[in-house]
Amino acid sequence: MTSPSLPSMALKSPALTVRLLGLILNKAESVADISFTLDDGTGRIDINRWVNEFSDANEVAAIQNGMYVRVDAHMKGFQGKRHAFSVRPVTDFNDIVLHFIECIYVHFETELKVLACREVQKGVPAWMQTNPITSTPFSNRVKGYHAPLTNQSSAFSSTDRSGNDAYNLVLGVFQEPAILLVQP
Repeated sequence: MTSPSLPSMALKSPALTVRLLGLILNKAESVADISFTLDDGTGRIDINRWVNEFSDANEVAAIQNGMYVRVDAHMKGFQGKRHAFSVRPVTDFNDIVLHFIECIYVHFETELKVLACREVQKGVPAWMQTNPITSTPFSNRVKGYHAPLTNQSSAFSSTDRSGNDAYNLVLGVFQEPAILLVQP
């Protein structure tokens, strides 16, 4: 199953290992493995975790439906499933908040690229227009609003910290003197 939250470019990479955070759904256990669907709020992906050792069995025994987990997985799968080598419960729920903030940031970053490209390409013949994300020409069947998603890695890896990005805007809110005086 291909998730809309994972770029097709990432799924074609030969040895891609990723860390995902999401909610466990449809957990099914067997003697040799555990399979489940991970929902990160932007899409769902089927994952398989092989149980080879006693420590593996202990790790997956604590995992339940409806629980937030952090999954380390290989994106190249067997029979349409991605294979995890680590599934651990989320202990710091700030990670969940950060995940959703990063999702919002990536969404806005992608939309801004698409809008900027459309503005630049006004008046340019359709056969000369390019996809703003991949810098490749659009085919006859694909419209500009069907641009693929960017690599949705951490939002903090690609920012320039120039003061115009979402990171600094959010950071500014938390550094306001009135916010610092609030007692937890």
